Amino acid sequence: MQKLFSLFMLAILTTLFSCNQTGNNPPPTENRTKNSGPIETSTITAGNQCAIKSASQKLIKNKEEWETVWNEAFNGRIPLPEKPEIDFGKYWVIAAFAGEVSTGGHTLKIGPVEPQNDATNITVKHLKPGSNCITSAAIEYPYQFESVLQFKPENAVFNSATEEVPCN
Repeated sequence: MQKLFSLFMLAILTTLFSCNQTGNNPPPTENRTKNSGPIETSTITAGNQCAIKSASQKLIKNKEEWETVWNEAFNGRIPLPEKPEIDFGKYWVIAAFAGEVSTGGHTLKIGPVEPQNDATNITVKHLKPGSNCITSAAIEYPYQFESVLQFKPENAVFNSATEEVPCN
């Protein structure tokens, strides 16, 4: 009984402490163009509970899109988290959503962002716990928002990958 209680408390604490991890990272400072290497990104916020139920990615280029995606992502949350201000004259936002997952321990990693001749490739990795990991039995909806300096070419191509992260 005590082991069950301990697992239950671990699941609750994991959920509470990972629900909304807001990054205090400064925005990226280096602007690059096509074929000059990866573009730096900076985490705006990431967590495991949002209202987006299916996997998706989006490049947000203006304040109106930012408002819409933010409100969709946190629909139903009371209070609605404060939306960070973004200078869309210099930056864009990359939004990634993993959709529904049935255990804890899932995260998303955005990057690299790599300009090419015809498009800018944006990699989004879904990091999931390995088969030897102990996870909570919780339905989660991982998400990540990153700021990125505006880039050329503006056409973004998202490349999704899933990576299993082993536990020791």
